[in-house]
Amino acid sequence: MKRAWVFGQTAVLVFDWYEPDPAGPEHGVRIEVRLLRDCGARGSPSAAQEIVIDRPLFRADLFDLVAGEPGNFARAHYHPSFEGGEGGGGVGVGVEPSEREWDGELSAHPFAWLAGRLSDLEAIVAAADAAGTAGAVDPEGLAADAAALREVVAEVVAAAETVMARVRSRAAG
Repeated sequence: MKRAWVFGQTAVLVFDWYEPDPAGPEHGVRIEVRLLRDCGARGSPSAAQEIVIDRPLFRADLFDLVAGEPGNFARAHYHPSFEGGEGGGGVGVGVEPSEREWDGELSAHPFAWLAGRLSDLEAIVAAADAAGTAGAVDPEGLAADAAALREVVAEVVAAAETVMARVRSRAAG
């Protein structure tokens, strides 16, 4: 199951992930910040509108090494940007994650690290170079999305903790 928080032009996704890495499989919770694709209005003002959660901007992978003790977060890393490939949003929309970035704080305090990162949506967008690459980020809308995300950061982090607990429970069972 994927959980999504959808704002004016961005969304945050939380879901479980298993990575069959040759150096040792890893599993945990994946958190992505993405841009919405503008699909234009359709039908009457009361009509259901299309929402497409498209271009990835940021990904945090709070992963345990499967062979280790639960809670080891030995493979916790993040991807500050995406590039290459063809996304559904058109030419130049990057869908391939940048190289893994490692941060000692992320492994030591993953959920606090996540809360801090999600509390600064403007920095996430700047690191992804979304405005320069896609020209799709409206600064006023971004400010509104950032404020709305800060209001629900605790909820997003709690969902990530719940997903991680389920991943570990499945692995133990």
